[in-house]
Parts: sequence; C-alpha cells; structure tokens
Amino acid sequence: MSVIVLEGGIYGYIVPAARAIAGYIMALILAIGGGWAVTILNAMIGYPWVGSTFFSLYIVGVGLGAGLGAYLAWINLSMRWYVVIITVVVVMLAGIAGSTIGYVFWEPLFGENYLGPRDSQINATHFWAPIGAIVISSLLGLFFHFRTRS
Repeated sequence: MSVIVLEGGIYGYIVPAARAIAGYIMALILAIGGGWAVTILNAMIGYPWVGSTFFSLYIVGVGLGAGLGAYLAWINLSMRWYVVIITVVVVMLAGIAGSTIGYVFWEPLFGENYLGPRDSQINATHFWAPIGAIVISSLLGLFFHFRTRS
C-alpha cells in the first residue's frame, strides 16, 4: 500500500495554520513567564526600581518571552547564522511592540474590566505581545519557506 502526497495539497494550508496557532500558544505561555521572570528578578534584588521603570522592564520581559515563543514555532536553523540571529531579534522586537501596543491602547479602546484599568492593561500586554510576535514570525517563516522552496 502506498501513500500519495499531493504537492501543494491541503497540508500546504494546515501546517502553516497549525504553526501559527501553536506559536501563539507558546508565545502566550512564554510571555507570562517573561513577566514572572522580571517580577521575580525585581524581588530578588530588593525592589531597586521605581514603579514606572519596573513596569517598563515588565513590558520588555513579556515581549521577549512572546518573541521567543513565536520564533520557536517557525524555527529554521538551515539558514546562515546571522540570518537566524536577525530573525530572532526582529521577532522579539515585534513581541515588545505588541506588548507596548497592548498596554497603551487597551484601556482607551475597551475600557476597564472588573479588575480595574491597570490590571486590564497588564492583561492586555500578555495577549497582544504574542499577536505582534506571531504575525511577524509567520510572515518571516512563510517568506523563508517559499524563498528556499524554489
């Protein structure tokens, strides 16, 4: 019995969609972990920063975690080492940008929830950071996939 695999069949659509969904889930988990890591680091070194500095570091930690999680879904180590590093940096910057967008634009667009305005903005950083990272990661992953395919 032989298995016939059609070139350009349904798997051409399912695999990228599954990678994007898995990447969002990994990015969300690592975004929350990045926020925890910054909070634990702040507690371990004795709370040396003022609130605004800590919160800026928190946003960056969430974005870096989201970028790493989104990159892991589209990881491609067959490229040159500097292209891999540039891709990781770009996806992590997209995660930081998504985290910042979630913090800045959440309250004016949707108002406060039952947790209050500050907590709703913090929750928005966790949900928007993976969105920014997975969009850029998926675009880069598809670009490199089709570029190396031909």
